[in-house]
Amino acid sequence: MSSVTITAPARKAFVNLIRTTVCSACRRLDLTIDDLDDISLAVDEACACLLSQPSEPTRLRVEVRPFDGGVEVTVSVDTAIDWPPPQIQTTLSWHIMTALMDSVTSVITDAGPSFLMKKETRVTLGDRVT
Repeated sequence: MSSVTITAPARKAFVNLIRTTVCSACRRLDLTIDDLDDISLAVDEACACLLSQPSEPTRLRVEVRPFDGGVEVTVSVDTAIDWPPPQIQTTLSWHIMTALMDSVTSVITDAGPSFLMKKETRVTLGDRVT
């Protein structure tokens, strides 16, 4: 699988659609059901955190990139805000994301304020059976 990018209006009503699409894309990577659930919930928390910021983003973007031994998911909004917010690492969303994913970083990408999350697996891309 190559990378998948999902772009939707930055509204809470579209978070379920994004989460479902990310989970569907990740299914092609032979992840466990637990891994899929973890990624789905982490994407949900990242979207909720980004949409709760005091700004008016118009687009919510999620990029799923497989790598040998896992998957990287970037969740972004297209707005100009101070990022990361003060004490982001003390929020419930941060604790949930870091408990579910192997690494979580709050960064600013070309797409805007973002969460970069990685989930490592035991399956490598070369071992995948089709």
